[in-house]
Amino acid sequence: MDSGSASIEIRGEQLLLLPERAMYWPAAGMLPIADMHCGKAATFRARHVPIPDGNMEADLAILSAVLERTGANSLAILGDWIHAAVGCTKDVMQAIDKWRAQHAQLRIHWIHGNHDVAPAELRSQFSFEEDATALDRGPFCLQHKPGVHQTLYTLAGHVHPKFAFGGHGIPRTHLPCFLFTSDCGILPSFGSFTGGMTIKSKPKERIFLVAGGNVLEWKC
Repeated sequence: MDSGSASIEIRGEQLLLLPERAMYWPAAGMLPIADMHCGKAATFRARHVPIPDGNMEADLAILSAVLERTGANSLAILGDWIHAAVGCTKDVMQAIDKWRAQHAQLRIHWIHGNHDVAPAELRSQFSFEEDATALDRGPFCLQHKPGVHQTLYTLAGHVHPKFAFGGHGIPRTHLPCFLFTSDCGILPSFGSFTGGMTIKSKPKERIFLVAGGNVLEWKC
């Protein structure tokens, strides 16, 4: 992989943390991402909030580039692929359909998040494999909300983790990050039109910051 990524070993498996805020699991050929929130801008506009278009299409283009660069044969969506059913407009669905056609051979596992509430008829239009609330693969349990599994190491999203540093005369900065505890790894949100929850560094946890096209481990 390129020099911008970082590597971490979990339960004997190497995971690559990518500057596009995605993760690649080489042994499984799988690319987990979390919290794309497709159609979020359209959702705001449907609720009469003037938001410009374009961020989702850019995010899909980035996702295509990551898939090509890694050679991943499967994509695991760790919840919140869509923001709301009302945001799945004709234009949004056409953009996603076009993207899906470009990756017709890609196996896509869709683990439902709290935002993925939509009628079955709408969900079926994405042509993804739906894995309900969790997907167990090797030593990992892939799910939306962070939690501790009885035997497996959890990989999740949901909280859009960000790390803040600065102060005392230094401008305060918030950066998206990957967070790893002894039982759970949390991915940053892949979608660019998302907020985030500020986390704090704790003993025995590892934080990897995403900044300037690089993933760098934070050293306290």
